[in-house]
Amino acid sequence: MRQPCARTVCLLVALLFFTTKTECRKVNFYTATPGPSAVSWIRDAEALAGNRRIATGIYFCCVGFFRLEANGTLQHQTAKALSMWAQPTLDAGLDVHFVMDLSQEAIEGRTWARTDVLDRLGQLAVEVGFQGILVDYEPPSNYTRQHEESYAAFLHALSHAMHRVGKQSGFCTSNWGILQAWKIYRFTHVDIATSMVYGWVGDGTPLYDFVEGELAKGGMPRDSVGFGVGTTVIPQRREAVTNFNWTSETLLNFTEWLRLPSVNITRLDFWRTDIDFRWPANATEPWVFRAAADFLSSP
Repeated sequence: MRQPCARTVCLLVALLFFTTKTECRKVNFYTATPGPSAVSWIRDAEALAGNRRIATGIYFCCVGFFRLEANGTLQHQTAKALSMWAQPTLDAGLDVHFVMDLSQEAIEGRTWARTDVLDRLGQLAVEVGFQGILVDYEPPSNYTRQHEESYAAFLHALSHAMHRVGKQSGFCTSNWGILQAWKIYRFTHVDIATSMVYGWVGDGTPLYDFVEGELAKGGMPRDSVGFGVGTTVIPQRREAVTNFNWTSETLLNFTEWLRLPSVNITRLDFWRTDIDFRWPANATEPWVFRAAADFLSSP
């Protein structure tokens, strides 16, 4: 049997390496914009990025899709309403995760454990067809080990329920309160741990410190860790909800740093400062989208 030449083997290996490295990267945009408008927004943004792909998914948030109440019951929009948001996005080849709010009383009291709320979440994910649930829990008090363990128990149970039906679990993290208890949460089997440390300083220093500090501690599995970056608005077109002070240079430097072999972060999440409804892509600095495209396409 004829053996492939060394050059052919090298080319195949290189192609496999670069394809794998590129395809495992994820870029998600948070938005409160309904599905059809979100897809249109992404397409407009891709045009601003030189007709390149800028996103692999959408995190739908901030308008009450899911909430775990104090008594452990689940409040949520109907499957039909969720489909109106999710289906156009899924049809466009983008992943969909819905953000879920939690009552602090439900977590500390573990009232959810006495209900079938997590099984219901999994059933809805299958019925509607979205990829998973991303928990946004920002308790303002009781930063104790017991609270951390109660939250970890919920995340572990959520992961089990979602994985059982082939779906994903995730949660938002930060550098304050119980949200930084990485040594506990790393054993919860969540698929996504995305930060809410968006880079409040123009050079992105808090984000660098957060990444380096977390990786030095061992923390979550690297393929689950995502880093949130606040988008930057063109001032003449709209006032920003929050100004994250990124520049084209500092954002590009940060995303290039994430791709270094020594850092090797493959998930990048953009929190749009235009989170209020239907803000067009042309109100955001185009270099934000170019940085997203570079992160996805570069080996």
